[in-house]
Amino acid sequence: QSGHAESRLRLTFAPPDLFILVEPFHPYPTEWYESGARCVTVPLRRDNPQAKSTGFIQAAAQAYRSLPEGVHEGLMLDADGLILEGLSSNFFAVMPNADGRPAIYTEDARVLSGVTRALVLELAHEVAPVVLRAARYAELPNAQECFITSVSREILPVVQVDAVVIGDGAPGP
Repeated sequence: QSGHAESRLRLTFAPPDLFILVEPFHPYPTEWYESGARCVTVPLRRDNPQAKSTGFIQAAAQAYRSLPEGVHEGLMLDADGLILEGLSSNFFAVMPNADGRPAIYTEDARVLSGVTRALVLELAHEVAPVVLRAARYAELPNAQECFITSVSREILPVVQVDAVVIGDGAPGP
């Protein structure tokens, strides 16, 4: 009934009212999944990362408008250089752990919990150990692969963050 080939819904609860926004959903280009996406770091953080609030929408929209051409997502860092999350995604890095074997790193406490993130965490243990701590920006040259997740993106490989090429510059397995 929306008139769109595919729709995306955004529910906003502002007690006592519930608002439902219906907008067209445009799937991301296939080449982003085949070739990987580029990200840059942005000087932005959520005030309350456990709450998906409307207060962050304006700041994120402005940050998206200022991303360089060809960059898909902005990644937020904390003051110590830890990669927390994307403007509208969760971030994961596959890097060697203490024993040198690949592990999946992602921040847990200071990020917005995502539906796709939860599914990845549920299944990730079958692939590699999961370390619930953010990857440091300085560790990116050691990353074998990185990816971001969200409901609309699903799992999108990241092949570059700022000038740092991830792994061999192509999506990993």
